[in-house]
Amino acid sequence: MTSPKAPPEIGKFEIPSEVRSYAEASVDQARKAFDQFMTAARHTVTTLDERSAPEKRSGQDVSRQVLTFTDENVAAAFSLALNLVKAATVEEVVKLQSAFLTDRMQALGTQAKAIGEAAQTEITARTASAMEHARKTAEAAQKAVHDAVPKGAAPKGTAPGDTTTGD
Repeated sequence: MTSPKAPPEIGKFEIPSEVRSYAEASVDQARKAFDQFMTAARHTVTTLDERSAPEKRSGQDVSRQVLTFTDENVAAAFSLALNLVKAATVEEVVKLQSAFLTDRMQALGTQAKAIGEAAQTEITARTASAMEHARKTAEAAQKAVHDAVPKGAAPKGTAPGDTTTGD
């Protein structure tokens, strides 16, 4: 008769090596699939950038930055997943998750600030462009009206030589 197995240590859990290997392979496969997706997304953004008018390209800079941050965040999540698969104790799992959350919260702050600054720059540039376009349109309209009114003709509703403004 065999002797009973001793209970596992508290805080220690045993995961069979086959399960660990399968989990690592699954995480690696998911990472490769995501990398392919990100490559396709970057290619799409680059293609759109090449075919876009210059005034639309700055918005794509923000999109490209968001893709970069997404890639960084997902890479960190995959790294956590691989490390969790290798963890041997509950304490190690908690430590890994805590470090991950701390790192991602710091990254989120940095990323949000960068995207906010990029968006503000984009808004400022677009506003300046719209104002310049409006100014040129107003100048063209004034010139068209000036050119359309014959020299010496009074505007409608006034007599020739009338210098009053109607106020």
